Amino acid sequence: MFRCKQFVIHQDKCAMKVNTDSLILGSWVGQQQSPALAKPINVLDIGTGTGILALMLAQQSCEAAHIDAVELDVNAATQATENVKLSPWVNKVRVHNTDIHCFDSNTGYELIVSNPPYFAHSQGSTRAYDKQSDSRKAARQTSQLTEQALFTEVMSRLTDDGAFFCLYPYDTRHEKLAIADHLGLSCKAMLHVRHNDNTAPYVTAFYFVKQTSTLVHKMHTSELFIRTGSNEYTAEFKALCRNFYLKF
Repeated sequence: MFRCKQFVIHQDKCAMKVNTDSLILGSWVGQQQSPALAKPINVLDIGTGTGILALMLAQQSCEAAHIDAVELDVNAATQATENVKLSPWVNKVRVHNTDIHCFDSNTGYELIVSNPPYFAHSQGSTRAYDKQSDSRKAARQTSQLTEQALFTEVMSRLTDDGAFFCLYPYDTRHEKLAIADHLGLSCKAMLHVRHNDNTAPYVTAFYFVKQTSTLVHKMHTSELFIRTGSNEYTAEFKALCRNFYLKF
């Protein structure tokens, strides 16, 4: 179980557990989209897992917001539904147990989020992921939802001036930018995340808009350090995530 300040995430049925990356992404989305979330808005969470991102956005959005959380895995979708029912936003979030490619919705979404699978294959000679369960492999690896497939779905569902947020390994950022550009998405901002000032960035959060959007302008890049040299949480990390972490 993972406790946030306003809701609880049960995760025993889910292959992928709540992690720091999810908390960072959800908090950064809220920070970047604060004016939009203050208005009635349609939100789509692709691959919701435990429902953590959907519930973070439910907490940060106005009462009239509507959030569709799509999850392919039946166990994860069941757990996400349970977590929503236990939250204060049962009327705001709806979980759909389906493949995003089969999700039938005529809604245009002003905001789309996804913390997608991004380990493309077993790592090196250790084949570290070979011993994982099938559900965990599906949750962690790109075999079932490639970047091309995800970005194509986003392009078809995002409103003209809508925003799309996702997170991928830092080392693949140029590849992701090229794929997004080819499919019609322009990167408005990137957040490179480091464990501390002695380590290289390990993930990048992306903020995309359509290339035809009035919001397109020069890309802004920033960095976030999670811990200090003495292994304490940094002031910047606390400020970003303080609405969710109990210890902050």
